[in-house]
Amino acid sequence: MVAFSALASPLALVPSIKQALLLALAYVVVRALHYFVYRPLTSPLRRVQRSYGGTGPLGHSLEISSYYMQQEWDRRVETYGKTFRLNGPLYCNERVYTIDARAVAHVLANHYDYVKPEMLRKAIQRYMREGLIGAEGDRHRVQRKVVARVFSANGLRDMGATVAAKAEQLRELLAGLCADSTATHPIGAAPLPEGGSADQHEHARVVDMFGAGMRITYDIVGEIALGHEFNALGDPHGEGGHMFEAYEHGQTLCQGSVGFRGLLTIMYPWIDKVWPSENARRVAAAMDPLDRLAKQLVKDRKQAFAEGKDVEQRDVLTLMVRANMADDVAPDRRLREGEVWGQLATFMFAGSDTTANALAYTMLCLAENAEIQDRLRKECLEYGDALTYDNMDELVYLDAVIKETLRVNPSIPGTIREAVKDDVIPLAEPITLVDGTTTSSIQIRKGQFVHMPIEMLNMAPSIWGPTAYTFDPSRWLDAGAGSTASSLRLGPDGVPLSPVDKKAVPHGAVANGFNDGPGVWPNVMTFIDGPRRCVAYKLAIMELKLIVFMLVRHFVWREFPGARIYKWNMFSTRPYVAGSLIDGGSQLPLIVTPYKPEQ
Repeated sequence: MVAFSALASPLALVPSIKQALLLALAYVVVRALHYFVYRPLTSPLRRVQRSYGGTGPLGHSLEISSYYMQQEWDRRVETYGKTFRLNGPLYCNERVYTIDARAVAHVLANHYDYVKPEMLRKAIQRYMREGLIGAEGDRHRVQRKVVARVFSANGLRDMGATVAAKAEQLRELLAGLCADSTATHPIGAAPLPEGGSADQHEHARVVDMFGAGMRITYDIVGEIALGHEFNALGDPHGEGGHMFEAYEHGQTLCQGSVGFRGLLTIMYPWIDKVWPSENARRVAAAMDPLDRLAKQLVKDRKQAFAEGKDVEQRDVLTLMVRANMADDVAPDRRLREGEVWGQLATFMFAGSDTTANALAYTMLCLAENAEIQDRLRKECLEYGDALTYDNMDELVYLDAVIKETLRVNPSIPGTIREAVKDDVIPLAEPITLVDGTTTSSIQIRKGQFVHMPIEMLNMAPSIWGPTAYTFDPSRWLDAGAGSTASSLRLGPDGVPLSPVDKKAVPHGAVANGFNDGPGVWPNVMTFIDGPRRCVAYKLAIMELKLIVFMLVRHFVWREFPGARIYKWNMFSTRPYVAGSLIDGGSQLPLIVTPYKPEQ
């Protein structure tokens, strides 16, 4: 009897099914009370004014992600100040919305204390693997140190020759399409619109400028990152052209790319392994050939270095392999194998999409503003036939055009960070709290988010003045040379801040009366800022300047009549023609005509 009791007693501790269900239910109730009641009631953000709207189960998420609510957000800034509170999904996880310069700078500078949320990192890693953009903490520092070496002045100078050669190839392609109406190419497949004068249609072609930008930047990144010539622009039906088509097909709207299935895949990546969505299949078809190519190139480079051969290539892949094999590099300072592939995937996605978008919108802005286009063309024609990395900043108006394009058309609409510890965020401009008092700082708790709307910061009337939404390159020129009404910034007390001494402002700084905001250029957050600033932003600017220089010297650009261009976001901002996103995908059609001096 004693033996039986000793054997049975452990079994008596095992809960019944009913007890197990009750325990599970109790756990769910406690967690729900914690997230939906306790955390909101004890949140330090409860003292910060909350914006109106955001009452549905998704909170303010849809409003934040919209490209077409800028003026609505401006009204909220006027109502609450530059920093206020938003609702997260399911009425919990409140977040800070801020375009306050000091707050943004604080969050971005303290990148160990404010990281990308796990969901965002998972979304990034679907495409960019273990690359720089998705990395955090120590691994980000290791990766950035290796990658940053590639973009030295000498490195950029070498890259400039590649960019100039591709720009010339694009010029030749466009000239051939304009000269021969029967010539075909994926970027020039659309017919000319009906109507218009004979002069307007003579030697004119409709060109998908986004498609052209994607092909040329894909080729440039291939040569710079891999040392491999895809030639998707010059030979669209070759092997490189087919790889590009698969890559672009992987970024089209389909089942699993957005919506509930897309969110489910981000939360649980293993789902795509057992039940792949259409998006998963397309991404695999796009990235698998690139992965195989990169692995073979890495193997070849390693073997060459091991055999003591003199490897002349200066592409990113070669430099990463060389740095990883150096004797004086500690094992924990080396890039892991997955991080090497991650850098290449990152360069392909972040390096081609974003620059292609900026190039397409630059040409659209010029097409919409003939006087600006003519002025830029005059500067480029008077300068000479060639533009290089060393002299590209000598064209002042070209510099202003590129800055203004990047200001009004950032590649991503915003970014978000999660606090990994309790913190106090300082503010440049005080805000009024719920109880009517004012403060110059706000408290934030571990796990809460800070949303920084790049597009709104870039075009906030409170920063840029009444012409904030106007494409006006002259705002970047010296006062007296066409600067706009936004040349004066008011302090929090309404008193104008002292204008910047223009003689003390280096070339490339803002000449609109202030020089004290976050960004590559003050209050332009297109390339983010701080330690997470885009490591290749100088390459992107060089690409834009050299290609635009070539295109405006040789061609006249006009809008495509009736084409309403909208924006959508896959990984970065992409243009599309209204009513054709599903069938036509991302595109931006413009009419191009060879430039004649008498025009």
